[in-house]
Amino acid sequence: MSNYTKFNFPLFRYRRNDTAYVFEEIERALTNREIFLSSAAIQNDPFENMPVYEPSSLRKIKQAFEDYGSSSKILSKDYWERHLGAQMTSSQFKFVSKDLRKPTVREKMELKLAKRVLSDVPSKTVLACLSADGHNLPMWAHYANNHMGYAIEYEVDIAETLTHENRGVHEVIYSEERPVVSTIDVMEFTARTELRMYSDIDSASLLSAIFLTKSDHWSYEKEFRVFDSFIEPSYVRISCLVPKRIVFGLNAQKAFREEMIAAVDGRVGCFQAHLSSSHFKLDCAPVS
Repeated sequence: MSNYTKFNFPLFRYRRNDTAYVFEEIERALTNREIFLSSAAIQNDPFENMPVYEPSSLRKIKQAFEDYGSSSKILSKDYWERHLGAQMTSSQFKFVSKDLRKPTVREKMELKLAKRVLSDVPSKTVLACLSADGHNLPMWAHYANNHMGYAIEYEVDIAETLTHENRGVHEVIYSEERPVVSTIDVMEFTARTELRMYSDIDSASLLSAIFLTKSDHWSYEKEFRVFDSFIEPSYVRISCLVPKRIVFGLNAQKAFREEMIAAVDGRVGCFQAHLSSSHFKLDCAPVS
């Protein structure tokens, strides 16, 4: 009996066969459920990380500051250093903080900082992309080296997702309209981060707008994402993703298949994609 709860569908990660790290990637996935998370700032969608920014009124910003409390970390030296992009001495911060508590000064400063946060978040975030469709012809062509690569099929451990929210699997939303982010949205996200109150990605409209909303032109990808923030691009254990099998692309070469099968060493099944005899789709069968 399996010790994890399954999604009612698997997820797939399309991969090339010609990278220097292809076998390291497989070994890490099978041994420790690790996936390489790359920079969110480098993606193939020109609208990626580009929500519409709508400045909030000074009145609303003032109210938000009052809601968070003037003594909270949102007015801390660390907060302003991080978002001003410069170190301050204690005496400099003391001088600046006096101005920050004057009427409208901190509100106007927050308007400027919010735009900086929006531009900085993608470069401080790493992610990996998966798909609910393992038979998608364009995706095999685009992301698996024209069908010469492979796909890793995963089952999702729901229990692990619920205990590792920021590294859970999140579904991408497709829309005709770009998402809108306000100054207040940025403040709420930043305050949660500073106060370590952040626990539910669905309540953080900033992250959803930046990383989980895409044009409906991409809806054929049926994309899901895993991401994290404030770490460098690297292999990260995503414990909710359980490798189930390897699927070789239609054009995978025999030598590559044999080397990959040897690397897998029976830990998961290996399958070969082939053309359907009756439909415009791919089927797959176990590699003998």
